[in-house]
Amino acid sequence: MSRPQIGACRSWLPVGILLLTVGCADGNSTTVERPEIRLGLDECDHCHMILSEERFAAVVADSVSGERLRFDDLGCLASYLEIFPKTRDSHVWVKTESEWLPATEAVFVFVPDTVTPMGSGLLAYSNALEARAVAGAEAQVYRFPEHFPETIVEAVATHRFDLN
Repeated sequence: MSRPQIGACRSWLPVGILLLTVGCADGNSTTVERPEIRLGLDECDHCHMILSEERFAAVVADSVSGERLRFDDLGCLASYLEIFPKTRDSHVWVKTESEWLPATEAVFVFVPDTVTPMGSGLLAYSNALEARAVAGAEAQVYRFPEHFPETIVEAVATHRFDLN
């Protein structure tokens, strides 16, 4: 009886690992995909205004129920999270100038000359260098979740007006 060649066994190794990984995966978890918003149709879950500009939007996505909460202004997101703290099964997404990012990967800054839908002036960027290039070298950069919601809500009131 001949022995199998070692090279033949190695070619099946990745398949075995993949099957083991899939077999052990939790069947209840779902992948949270990039959020979808419908401009002119979706309503902000905090201020109830219609979402009109994607650049300022945010979405809270519950990975278990699939529920999506949409916000027209990052200040609305912060105010909403102050009233209804984020659950551990939720993912927060924010829109930068070029892409949707998980809020934990974004940085936030107030840009005084930018008119956002509810007047917060709060914008998300993919990194601090980009944020300070727009807001100024000395601009305070905020992060999620460290500065949300308390610090941001307080700063929104200082920069513009209270969104509650």
